[in-house]
Amino acid sequence: MNHYFTWLIESGISLAIFYLAYRFFLNRENLFQSNRSYLLFALFLSTVLPFLNIPSPVNLHYSHYLAEVVVTSNAMPVSTEAAKQVSVLEILSYIYFLGVVIMTGTFLYRLIQLFRIIRNSQMERKGKIRLAKTKLNHAPFSFLHMIVYNEENLSKEEKDKIMEHEAVHVKQLHTLDILLVEIIAILQWFNPFVWLYKTSLKELHEYLADREVIRKGTNIPVYQQLLLNFQLRRQYITLANNFNYSLTKKRFIMMTKTRKNPLASARFLLILPALIAIISLTKLNAAGNLNTQSPPPEEIFIEVEKMPKFGQEDEEGLAFRKYIAENLKYPAEAAKKGIEGRVFVQFIVDYQGKVKDTKVIRGVHELLDAEALRVVETSPDWIPGTQRGKAVNVQYVFPISFVLGKDKKE
Repeated sequence: MNHYFTWLIESGISLAIFYLAYRFFLNRENLFQSNRSYLLFALFLSTVLPFLNIPSPVNLHYSHYLAEVVVTSNAMPVSTEAAKQVSVLEILSYIYFLGVVIMTGTFLYRLIQLFRIIRNSQMERKGKIRLAKTKLNHAPFSFLHMIVYNEENLSKEEKDKIMEHEAVHVKQLHTLDILLVEIIAILQWFNPFVWLYKTSLKELHEYLADREVIRKGTNIPVYQQLLLNFQLRRQYITLANNFNYSLTKKRFIMMTKTRKNPLASARFLLILPALIAIISLTKLNAAGNLNTQSPPPEEIFIEVEKMPKFGQEDEEGLAFRKYIAENLKYPAEAAKKGIEGRVFVQFIVDYQGKVKDTKVIRGVHELLDAEALRVVETSPDWIPGTQRGKAVNVQYVFPISFVLGKDKKE
């Protein structure tokens, strides 16, 4: 699960960098197909980049968290399994997955609603495109290989222009773009840049369709008036390409913007510095991984292919927590003074399996802090974690709770 949340963070950072490059340097150009390709490439690369075994950018600030151990002043220490406390990270996890469930449900509901409209429409075929005539008051829209429309109060010329427009969406497979970004939006519903990608892709779809209609000789003012008429009187479907989507001043300007900026194509080279920025943030050190017998001291991971093990147990730290619980002692003076609380100890299991660089990153009192440090520092060697077959340094944070017994509190 920690690997999954690492993916969310790295992917989200990548999405943000790519989108900002698009927004500031490419968004105003009329290279619509190139811009579409850029956004799709950015979505794809941002999704797969974290799987390229690149250390997470959060290495500088966060660590792999082990489950908490609780020690009481008048009883044997127990692990979190016996005295479980819900952490902030667990709460955030529950909120995240609740959001995923809600977003998935919403997506499926809209998909069912869309297919219900199509199913209740009168179908006919025009070449490779299927036409679905509906009686519902929706603006014409396309989905996959289908065009759905209501011909009520449409002149023949209006119907022809609508078909030309929607046929572009069908032939250029714009629905697949929408479904891709919808799926990513379910997984990253909390990330505002995903929603910006969705809006920008839909706008580019309309620019592309408008341009093809105008290239065939359609009068621009007449076409713009047709779009306005549909904006005022009909609704649109969110999972489809709608004839009246995004009627903004910018869309009308793009219809008349035929001159290309000679430097516009060169701006796509901005993908390269965007990549460099991402790689820098993720601390890519390919040379170190390939050319040295052991990693440099400064290279620290929080997630690796094979996490360190304490003895031969699994990677969840069960045996380590048991070791801590058996060796941790509640300081008598702290218990006498009524001192309790949770101490967070950070440490590194290095490429040789040794525990080093132990420190308290959030303490309670010097007595409790010192005991927490002592017991972690006495840890026997671990089996080191590995990345790409090489032993590496892995950083952990370990919460230890000191809880006074009932008699002490009274």
